Amino acid sequence: MEIIFPLDPAAPAISTPDLNLSRSATTQWDQLMTFTLPTEARQCTLGWTIPARRNFTAGSNALVRVLELIAPGNITRIGAAEFSFWPDTPGPHEALVGTTDCKETMQFHLTLEHRDAVFMAQNEETGWWVRYTC
Repeated sequence: MEIIFPLDPAAPAISTPDLNLSRSATTQWDQLMTFTLPTEARQCTLGWTIPARRNFTAGSNALVRVLELIAPGNITRIGAAEFSFWPDTPGPHEALVGTTDCKETMQFHLTLEHRDAVFMAQNEETGWWVRYTC
């Protein structure tokens, strides 16, 4: 995961293990998310999971657009992740975002649709994933 700054493209990216997006009238933090898969991977599905106990905050308008970076200048919308109100929802949850063709290196651009913020501490039980078959 890398935080990027679309309103200040000269600013260096910041590596982080967590989901950390923000959008206001004057600032915007997007993220690039990269997965490395085996060459035999097929039928890729992107999603996220949260357990009952988690470090997760999101506002009431926290819809995240998910774009796949296919090649330089070639971007495809995979879907969206709706994080609004999830931190207040008890219990574990899993959400599917979309499917895409598998590649050895998959990179996704995450951006908030509206002014809001999302933070999710990612670990072995919490966060984004790509599922596939071989």
